[in-house]
Amino acid sequence: MIKLGCVSTHPEDLEFFSSVEVAELLRQRNLALDFVPAAFEEVSVDVWLIPTSLLNKLSSAPGTGSRLFILLSSEAEDALPAWQMSASFFLLRPFSLTSFQEALKRVEQCFYWEKQILPPKFQEHTLELHLTKGRRVVVRAKDILFLEARGEVTLVHLSLPKQEKITTTRNLGFWEQQLPNSSFIRVHKKYLVNLTHVSSLFSESILVGEHALPVAKRRRKEVEMYVYTGQLLGGTPGKSNGMEPA
Repeated sequence: MIKLGCVSTHPEDLEFFSSVEVAELLRQRNLALDFVPAAFEEVSVDVWLIPTSLLNKLSSAPGTGSRLFILLSSEAEDALPAWQMSASFFLLRPFSLTSFQEALKRVEQCFYWEKQILPPKFQEHTLELHLTKGRRVVVRAKDILFLEARGEVTLVHLSLPKQEKITTTRNLGFWEQQLPNSSFIRVHKKYLVNLTHVSSLFSESILVGEHALPVAKRRRKEVEMYVYTGQLLGGTPGKSNGMEPA
């Protein structure tokens, strides 16, 4: 998670960055924003939101060359010093959600480029499976068809040839917490299914690859909603696979 620190005391800045709309935008992008003291060297922040009055303090702080910041101003002319000091973005009051969203996109690009890592949406989700005798193996989440509870262990069914099943030493509830809820859904107390491998949904079962798995009656409506629309009943976004109802 990228941490943003706002050191401005300007009334418009405080009101805007404290708004419900901004909080929701940050939540959607998995970002955190806090109001912090203007002591750049003492606070752990990835991106600063600073007014022009604090530019000198930023420039004299240790490690300035590696700092990412968004300059906040009421004067369009301040865009020049923002550019000269390599600001990631320049926000002109009164701010709008659209302009702030553009600023966030820019600082995310700068942050991941500087760290030389891929943004989360491009990172491939993997799972380290705990086997017997302390052994471990890493598999890609997209290669998992479904997970099957077997008491205190879990059988992981894969789409990989000659590696169709792996028995892990943890229960199904543990693995459910490790996998992205945008792709995996519990269809039965014994089965956790990868939505991307579902081909058909019937009255009491679901087809995953070549496996017909039971769907618990109490989970039926949620599974239908998830499979056909990519949405959980609670509103959490999933991924629609474009199937027609069976």
